Amino acid sequence: MAPIKNATEEGTLADYELEQFYPVHIGEIIKSPTTGYKIIGKLGYGRYSTVWLCLELSDNTFYTIKIATKHNGGRREAEIYEHIQALGSQHVGCKHVRKLLEAFELPGPHYCLVHNPLAMSADEFQETFPDSQYPPIILKPLISCLLMALDFLHSEAGVIHTARNILLGLGSASPVLDFVAAEIEHPRARKVIDERRSIYSSRALPNTFPPGHPILCDFGHAIKGSPGEKHTAVI
Repeated sequence: MAPIKNATEEGTLADYELEQFYPVHIGEIIKSPTTGYKIIGKLGYGRYSTVWLCLELSDNTFYTIKIATKHNGGRREAEIYEHIQALGSQHVGCKHVRKLLEAFELPGPHYCLVHNPLAMSADEFQETFPDSQYPPIILKPLISCLLMALDFLHSEAGVIHTARNILLGLGSASPVLDFVAAEIEHPRARKVIDERRSIYSSRALPNTFPPGHPILCDFGHAIKGSPGEKHTAVI
């Protein structure tokens, strides 16, 4: 497929294929087997998914929904999360691993993963300091939390987290509420592709200081195995 003229967001990706992405529209209600999620705004995108802030209609709670491209392994990522959570572990590192709240499939198929919202990435947080260097008073507890999370994943869950995706918890609910207000007052631009599709500009959740604890996210490329098992593929 030829690239879209004046492409934006996921449309700028080198291997972008329009039909691989689910045609999300702000304001639409995406129905799962248990509830409905109203799309509020776009948080981001990647090669294999788009991520949105949504409002769960039965309890009026805000969540994020990650909608995978067709056949990209969203189901596999959900299975990793479900495996981790089924352990019911009391390991202290559990709280530093993201929780999956619901997973379901839309026509395509497109797999959807629902999570609690999180704040900026650890890399973005690092950029807020002079010379983009973490001060020791911040770096030491951050590393400690991540080591606890990795110890849990490796020693109990048998999972190797291969991504660099580390997000920070929200310090309060205000970033989500500020995001919603901004979407109402100043909606982000969108590029209309056809009668079915538009590509929306992303809006990050506002930063909070101090942010919450670091959380390991994105298990789409995680490796699951057993202690002592040999793994020869690239990780």
